[in-house]
Amino acid sequence: MVQNFSFNTPEAGGGETRVSLIKVCSCFFVFCLLFFSGLGLVWAIFFLHKIDYDREKEHLAYSVSQLKKEVKLEYEPVSWKFTDGLSPVGEHELFGYVNTKGKLVIPCEYATAEPFSEGLAAVGDGEKYGFVNDKGSMIIPLSYDSADCFSESLAAVKQDRKWGYIDKAGHKVIPCEYDVAFRFVEGLAAVKQNGKWGYIDKTGRRVVSCEYDFAYPFVDGLAVVQKGQKFGYVDKVGKLVIPCKYWTASDFSDGFAGVKETVASGQKYVDRKGRTLISCDEDVCYPFSEGLALVVKKDMQSEDKYGYIDRQGKQVVPCQYDWAMSFYEGLAGVQKGTKCGYIDKRGQLVIPCKYDALRRFSEGLAFVGQGEKWGVIDKSGNLLVPYKYEFVEDFSEGYAIVSLGDDYFILADPLHVAELNKELSLLNEKSFLSVIAPKSTREVIFYCVALLMMTIGIILYVKTRRRMRRADVPKRYRRVFMFLEIAFVVIFILNISIYAFFLHLDMYRTSTMKSPAIEEKEQVQPGIDSLATDSPTAEGAADTTLDGERIIPYKDGSKAVN
Repeated sequence: MVQNFSFNTPEAGGGETRVSLIKVCSCFFVFCLLFFSGLGLVWAIFFLHKIDYDREKEHLAYSVSQLKKEVKLEYEPVSWKFTDGLSPVGEHELFGYVNTKGKLVIPCEYATAEPFSEGLAAVGDGEKYGFVNDKGSMIIPLSYDSADCFSESLAAVKQDRKWGYIDKAGHKVIPCEYDVAFRFVEGLAAVKQNGKWGYIDKTGRRVVSCEYDFAYPFVDGLAVVQKGQKFGYVDKVGKLVIPCKYWTASDFSDGFAGVKETVASGQKYVDRKGRTLISCDEDVCYPFSEGLALVVKKDMQSEDKYGYIDRQGKQVVPCQYDWAMSFYEGLAGVQKGTKCGYIDKRGQLVIPCKYDALRRFSEGLAFVGQGEKWGVIDKSGNLLVPYKYEFVEDFSEGYAIVSLGDDYFILADPLHVAELNKELSLLNEKSFLSVIAPKSTREVIFYCVALLMMTIGIILYVKTRRRMRRADVPKRYRRVFMFLEIAFVVIFILNISIYAFFLHLDMYRTSTMKSPAIEEKEQVQPGIDSLATDSPTAEGAADTTLDGERIIPYKDGSKAVN
C-alpha cells in the first residue's frame, strides 16, 4: 500500500530519518490549499474593487450622457426655472411639466400649473385647484377655488372665499376663515381677517393679533409690520420690538435692517432692538448681502454713483460706479461707462468691464451680454458658452432655460459637465495598482492574512522539497511528485493567464470606448466639456425696456444696462 512507503533521509549526524510518502503528499496538498486560498482571497478583494470601479465608471458615463449640453424644449416655458427637477410649460393655452431632459412628464392638460415645491405642485382646471406629484398623479383633488404652493409642509388654499391651510395628505389643518393667507415662513404665516393682519402658527393659533394694516413674512426672527403709513418690527411671540415709526423699512439681513424715519431724512441701519448702528451719508442704501451693502450717492453732476459699505459703516468700495448690484457668491456686477464687469469684496475688479450687460452669479455661473446676445462665464471670467441666446434665466438645480428666436432650450451647467468629464477621464486613467490597492483597514488585514497563508504554504513546500531531494526515493515516486509540481504550475499559469486575458479585454474595451460627451464633441456641434469658446451653448438673459435702455431687473432694485 502507498501509505506504508517510507524513505530514508540522511541526517547531519550520520543517522537517517524515515519520510512517509503520505506525509509528503499531505504537505504538498496543504501547500496548495494555503497558496490558492491566499491567492483567492487577494483576487476576491480585487474583483470587489473592480466591480466598484466599473460601477462608478458606468455611473459617471451615464451622468455625462444625460447632461447634454443643449436640449431643445418643445413647449413654452412658464416659470423659466426648475424646482424639484421639473418646470411648468405651456402648449395651446394648457400647461404641464417637463424634466431637465425636456421630456414632458406631466401632460399639458391644466389651465394653471404652478412650480413644484416640496414634492407637490398646485394645478387648476380653470375653476378648481388641486395638487399633483412629480409623476402626475392627483394627490389632492381639484376642490379648491385657489391654492398656493407648499411651504413648511402646509399650503394655503381658498374655499368659499376664505383661506385656510392643508397638509400634504389633503387634510385641512387650519380652517378656511381668513380673507388672505400667506405661506408659512419660519413657522409662522401672515393672515388677514376683518381688514387687519396678524400671524398664526401651524396649529392655527393666533400668535400675533390681527391689528396691523399689513404684515410681511418673517426673516431672521423678525417681520416688518405696517400701521398707517409707518413701519416697525414684531418678533415671533407677537411683541412689537421696534415701534412703527419708520417711513420705509426693509427685512433684516446679516443682522441689519435699512430704515428711513421720514421722507426727507437720511437712511440708516438698525439692529434687532432698533438701535442705530450705521448712519448713511449716501442717498440710497440697499440691504446687506454677504457682509456688504450697496449704497448710492449723487455726485456733483447729480448722477448716481454706486459703492459698498461694510457692517461697521466703512466705505470699502468708493461710490465710483455708474451702476452696481448686491454681492452674490462673493462677486458683484458693476458698470463703468457703458461696460460691465465684476468686483470682489475687496473692491478689486476681478473680471474686467467689457460686457454690455450682465446678471448675478448663480451656482458659480453668470450670464453676460455682448450686443443682443448672451453667453455664460465662470468666476474666473472664462467664457464657457459663447454669445448666442436672446433670453435666459439664472441657473437653478444645475440647469437654465434659454431662448433663441422662437426656440427654447434647456442648458446644462457647463461646469458640472466639465467636472464629470474630468472625473471620468481620471477614472479611465487609473492604474492596475490603484484599483486593487486596499481602501480600508479591514482590507489591509485581509491582504496580510492572504500573504501570510501564501508564505506559509511556500515555506512548507520548500521544506518538503528539500527533504525529498535528500531522501532515498524511488524514481517512479519522484516522477509522481514532479507531476504534481508541474500540475500546480500549469494550473497557476492557466489561472493567471485567463484572468489577465479578461483584464486586458476589459481595459481594451474601456480605452476604445468613448464617453458620450466625447462622442458628442466629435459631431457637428462641439461639446461644452471642452470649455472651448466656440461651443454653441451660449445663453441669453431676460430683459425689459426702460427709457429705451435694455436692463435686467433685480429684487434689490439693481439692473444691468445694455
